[in-house]
Amino acid sequence: MKHKIIKSACIYLIFAIILFFQSVQAMTWNTAASGYWSDGNCWIGGIAPPYTSSDTFYIHNFIEMQNSIFLNASSFMKIDSSAALCGHRNMTFPTGTSMLKYGILELDTLFIPGGQILCYAPGQVILTQYGVLTNGGSLTVSGPSMSVGPWFTCLSKSSGIEELDENNFEIFPNPSSRKLNISFPPETKLLRLISFNGQLIFYENVENKLSAIFDIQSQGIFFVEIVLDDRIYRKKVVNLK
Repeated sequence: MKHKIIKSACIYLIFAIILFFQSVQAMTWNTAASGYWSDGNCWIGGIAPPYTSSDTFYIHNFIEMQNSIFLNASSFMKIDSSAALCGHRNMTFPTGTSMLKYGILELDTLFIPGGQILCYAPGQVILTQYGVLTNGGSLTVSGPSMSVGPWFTCLSKSSGIEELDENNFEIFPNPSSRKLNISFPPETKLLRLISFNGQLIFYENVENKLSAIFDIQSQGIFFVEIVLDDRIYRKKVVNLK
């Protein structure tokens, strides 16, 4: 009888350990709108991620940090070419972490004790205090400039989202039946489809293009955004099928 009790306890312990590791498994986070890191409305799913984690982050918008970020082993971050991550804070990338940066990165200090950072154009790397402390990590800069200041805030830089009715940003048909034909200015960098509640559904890099086609799978009201160098323009569309 005693052996049966011990065996049952061991089974429950193993089961509890499995549940624990499932609960702490890494997550993937995507931004849905510009704003503060800690604002759930800026993230798909409506929940803000922690500042310390082993998760994967895709920054598609202008995000301002209110605390320093410390990434644990296996964590990865990507900043899109039309996005920015900034704040009077620090970021730490220890061994096993990495970041791929195309947009703007502005911090006080970038600590890289073993991590790997790859910085590509077009966005600048702007450091406002002590700069970069690699301490065994790897920093590769190809294309963008690195400078000390001047400081700006991501939220003022993004300058909001505006409605645009100019002829060089057209969507037809509207209302639509799944297929949307979109034309936009030649300086457009990114095209995004946003749900009515602000979630990012789809995005496409459209540099060197003048038009694109979106296939909307569900019925409802959506927003199409075009992202230029320093502006975002939006139009509302209605999908009937």
